[in-house]
Amino acid sequence: MRVQFNVLVILLGLLSHQGRAQDLTHRDSEEIKLLAQRKIEKGLNDLLNTLTFDDLNESERKAISTNSYQPSNNRIFYDGNVIIEDDIDPAKVNSEKVLDLKADKYLNNLDLFYAKQSERTIDFSDISLSNVKQTPQYKYIKVFYTSHFKGKHTQNPQTYQPIRRVAELRAEKNGKKWVVAISRLAFWIPEDSVNVALNDVVLPPSADSLAVLQDDAAEKQRQLEREQERQELISYNTLMSKADQAFTSRDYETALELYTEADKRNQKNQYDDLFPSRRLIRINKIITQQKDAELIREYGIKAEIATKRRNYAEAISFYYKLLEQKPDSVALTAIVKELTPKANIKAEYDERYTAGDYKELVREYDRIIKKEKDNSDWYFGRGRCYIKLGDTKAAMKDFSKSIELDIANLPALLARADLYKEQSNYPKAITDYSAYLNIDPNNAEVFAQRAVLRIRTNNHKNADEDLTRSITLNPEQPQYFFDRGHLRYELGMFQPAVDDFTNVIKLSPTHSIAYFWRGMAYVGLTDYGQAGADFTKAKENKLPDNYTLKADSVGNNFYAKGFTANQEERYADAVPLFNEALSINPLDRYSLYERGRAYLALTEYPKALDDLTATLELNPQYNAAYHRRAEVWHALKKHENAAADYKKSYELFADDYKARLGESTMLAELNKFSEAIPILMTIKTNRKKIEKLHTPDFFRDSYNLLGKCEFETAQFDKSVEDYDTALDFDKNFAQGYYNRGEAYQALGKLDRAIDDYQRSIDLAPAIPARYFSKAYALEKKGDYQKALDSYKEVVLYDSARVLFNKTVLRRGNTLFLAGQYHESILDLERVDKFADSTLCGYDCWMTLGIANIKAGKPDSSLVYFEKCLASRTHMAEAAYATACANLLQNKEADALKWFEKAFSSGNLTVSYVRKDKLLDTVRKDFKKNKSFKQLTDKYLK
Repeated sequence: MRVQFNVLVILLGLLSHQGRAQDLTHRDSEEIKLLAQRKIEKGLNDLLNTLTFDDLNESERKAISTNSYQPSNNRIFYDGNVIIEDDIDPAKVNSEKVLDLKADKYLNNLDLFYAKQSERTIDFSDISLSNVKQTPQYKYIKVFYTSHFKGKHTQNPQTYQPIRRVAELRAEKNGKKWVVAISRLAFWIPEDSVNVALNDVVLPPSADSLAVLQDDAAEKQRQLEREQERQELISYNTLMSKADQAFTSRDYETALELYTEADKRNQKNQYDDLFPSRRLIRINKIITQQKDAELIREYGIKAEIATKRRNYAEAISFYYKLLEQKPDSVALTAIVKELTPKANIKAEYDERYTAGDYKELVREYDRIIKKEKDNSDWYFGRGRCYIKLGDTKAAMKDFSKSIELDIANLPALLARADLYKEQSNYPKAITDYSAYLNIDPNNAEVFAQRAVLRIRTNNHKNADEDLTRSITLNPEQPQYFFDRGHLRYELGMFQPAVDDFTNVIKLSPTHSIAYFWRGMAYVGLTDYGQAGADFTKAKENKLPDNYTLKADSVGNNFYAKGFTANQEERYADAVPLFNEALSINPLDRYSLYERGRAYLALTEYPKALDDLTATLELNPQYNAAYHRRAEVWHALKKHENAAADYKKSYELFADDYKARLGESTMLAELNKFSEAIPILMTIKTNRKKIEKLHTPDFFRDSYNLLGKCEFETAQFDKSVEDYDTALDFDKNFAQGYYNRGEAYQALGKLDRAIDDYQRSIDLAPAIPARYFSKAYALEKKGDYQKALDSYKEVVLYDSARVLFNKTVLRRGNTLFLAGQYHESILDLERVDKFADSTLCGYDCWMTLGIANIKAGKPDSSLVYFEKCLASRTHMAEAAYATACANLLQNKEADALKWFEKAFSSGNLTVSYVRKDKLLDTVRKDFKKNKSFKQLTDKYLK
């Protein structure tokens, strides 16, 4: 009986799937297999490993477990009732005496009984898949694999062995895509294998399936989407590989960036990969630990330096911060205890020193030194007092003794260096500064002081290095830039000097002497315009008289001032300066050019045109003048002239790629898109060569215009590609997203078009045309409610009512498609009544007529059908609709006349009548009417 029963089950299974499997294609089968393998190889394996990592807390593990069997992006199991044969106990290696657990219990046991590790300890290998199978209720697939737990059980010391497991995954279609989830996990039994055909789905022959794919546009689109998904998976795996490499090499900052990007791409867990989020948790902990260690190191260094500087109170504060990090440190506590009395004594003596009690302090130090001859601090303190009393010889002796006793007494080293400097003994002063810096290499001021002395000893190279080090340590101190700039000016290094004085001015905008010396450096570069501007600015900031005389001796001329004004965009100030220059030399083509440039900026286009034309008469090879004149022609909307001048500019100067963009822009204005494309392609081709010479905005505009030209010439795929590049240069380019949205819409990729329209709206709200395009795309997609919401936004933002009638028309059409016929009629009638007659034409009237029929108003519908009867292309459908309207009025005889008129036109087919829903709406059984059938037999067969 058992054999007969099994045969019966097999026969029923075969009959069942043969009767149901015709909707499964070869491609469906391959997709299910791919998803099933990924669900086990990545999803299940990552889940088990993640739950056994030692850096997760209890709440995190609980959340991951729950998400694995509840509806979520991270779902692995079909639901919480999935049965799993327990393999957590290393004693269980096959189906004998098996323990069945529900998914939540299994995962809980894994957490309790499997030892936690920092790395993966659960491996899956030897993965193989059955054919797709089917029960009467659903399709499923089996995945066979070897599971090896390499960790340890917390209670059973037995070593885990590799075991064969089988997973059954239920496959369901969600829209166009298949999704799979584990419905059972068990030990493998010999009777079960990939070759067992029980319940296998019988797929159609490959040739027939291929033919269907070739004819089915929707399937072609899905094929493209699958290829894109494949490429995205490759990109994701590459990203993960780089992230893993960075993590392994302990480049945690890079790993953090890469895992974050991977986690972002895997937001919906489409790759069944929990690893990025788990790695992020661990990396953040590592970075936090490193920061804590770095903080401890920093406090230690600062405490040590403060001690050597004899800033005992400051040192104690840093040691207390260290104690906050290491509260049990006996050594730190001892140091604080030792430094505290020193800090108190120093504070007292510093107060007396500040009060000017030098003689009494010397006597006090004498008494202390007799008791403590080896204390470096007392000699330094007495030496300071001797300096104030004018006894430099005694001071030098005390400073030297202090340093002899403690080479790390930094205040003593500085004091002796200052004393050597006063005595003009620069080599010894430099030696003491160097000794100081060997101990405290991060003191910017000491580097600067040593640099001053090295300049005096003509050691310019090392002086420059010292000032550079000062700047590195304290880039907010303008004096360091000033000193280095002056040194470089004296050495004839004019451009580096300009750079340094520029930094001084950034940090101290009213530093008049910095303006003066930068002007002098510009003179060295023969850049007189910039020099004149700096001299003027220096005087505005109260330049001392002696410097003013030097500036005037260099001499400023009108051209230099005018040029400076142009550079600062003070064009109204520049024009009179160039007028003066040209009154002296009417043939000064540079002044003519710069004045023309100023007029252009001031929108005085005829004057600009005259000056730039005169410039070119004096110098026909002056490409910049052609470029500027092209801008004037552009402003005057003389696009042909502008295009010619832009072209001349880059013919004279091949690297003027802005002129190429300008010419292409003009050609686009003239609708000569095909001519513009080759010019823009030169920018694209030479991008790497010129990328450092142009701003991202230049490339953004170039690729955007190229995309526009390709769009206008119906090269939509190329258009999307170039819009992509434009957006790479400017992620906030609202017009670029809008343009790409139009290209996607032309390609029929409505979801992407809608996304791009929305991005353009987010970046630049309240532009009605963008809401309109989004609404129209939603309408085309069939998402009518969202389309209606977007049309509402068009009306809201279109205060000038430029798009009002067009919007009402489209909204009326959308309402019709959404079955809201009364509302549709209100919109369409309004357009028909008040808008331009070209806006509501035959299509609009046909929609209005049908909407009235659907709304139960046949009388009103006839008015619009009558208009459409005048159109040869709409006559047959209008006559047919008129017949339906008559039928709705119970005028059957009149209806048959109109049906005859519609059918006799020869423009309607049997298929049209068979698919038509309007007649069914009016009278569902009328197609069976004898007279109606006679008409269809007579004219349509």
